[in-house]
Amino acid sequence: MNDLLTKIQNAFSQQHANNGKTQHNIHAINQLLSSNQDFEQIIASLKNWQDDPSLSIQNYTFWLFIAIAIGLFVLAIFTHPILLLVAGASVAFAFYKRTSTKALNQLVEDAHQKYLEAKYQIRFYPNAFDENIESPYNFPLFGLGDHENTIGHCIYGAWQVNGINYPYMLFNYHYVDEIETRDSEGKKKTEYRHYDLWGIILENFPAQGISISSKQNRACRLGVKWSSGDIRFDNQYQLSGTNEMQLAKFFTPNHVLMLDQAMAYFKGDFYVQAQRPSLCWLFKTDITKAQMQVDKVQTVYDLAAQLESMNMPDYEQLKDSLITILQEVQPHYGTNKVEK
Repeated sequence: MNDLLTKIQNAFSQQHANNGKTQHNIHAINQLLSSNQDFEQIIASLKNWQDDPSLSIQNYTFWLFIAIAIGLFVLAIFTHPILLLVAGASVAFAFYKRTSTKALNQLVEDAHQKYLEAKYQIRFYPNAFDENIESPYNFPLFGLGDHENTIGHCIYGAWQVNGINYPYMLFNYHYVDEIETRDSEGKKKTEYRHYDLWGIILENFPAQGISISSKQNRACRLGVKWSSGDIRFDNQYQLSGTNEMQLAKFFTPNHVLMLDQAMAYFKGDFYVQAQRPSLCWLFKTDITKAQMQVDKVQTVYDLAAQLESMNMPDYEQLKDSLITILQEVQPHYGTNKVEK
């Protein structure tokens, strides 16, 4: 019994020291992230951290007084209501002693974003040049929800392919359907069903007025219906455009094979506006999701290992697919740039 009490006492005494060291490390790592060092140097600094590496917040006092409050509340039911005041005071003291995890969570999020920005040359916040990227709402693909349609989690960047700049925006499309149903008693009730798609808008696409739809979406149909000559591809997708000569030029056997391979992984709607060289490709794969080998950060070394293993495999696959398409299609067209 004495050993147990000693362990509990040590845990509470170490809590304050641990949280203080974590807050010190948060400040130090934030300064490191704000420095001019590249990320290889930053990760090396984290891996060789000389001080106490703690990056965890302990709240034993908080949970102890919450447990006491629950016990007092139950006791008050069977004894005297005055104990409710003591329970309330215990809850108030618990929150007073609680150390917030907000700064730690923000640090980890900032480190992730800065690392991905450096690794992939992307931006989580737009700059002045990104204003030229076409709005998703100017494409006929974003009216799937009858209650709500929103675009969010945007990521910006640009690829250089054969000397041509291709600005792009990755995004999440969230839509909500409102459905009238009945409960077990036969009364009407409203349900909201949420769905998510992801996609990319790419500027300066070589061709214009091209639509490849996997859902036979009427809103995606352009004026001229088309057949690629590949029966399997035609059965999977609805093809259309604005000009027969341009469609024949775009849907060559080599291009169809390349598109078929790319859209096998990102099956959805591939739409290039008729009046502007802006491509929107919409699909179910979350290209903004990052993967890492270390799930939870408890120390500075965990953060270093997490960053070192961090990647965006679906984004990499999309980039490879689109660059292959651009390299194949671009030589058959002149330079096609957005008017600023």
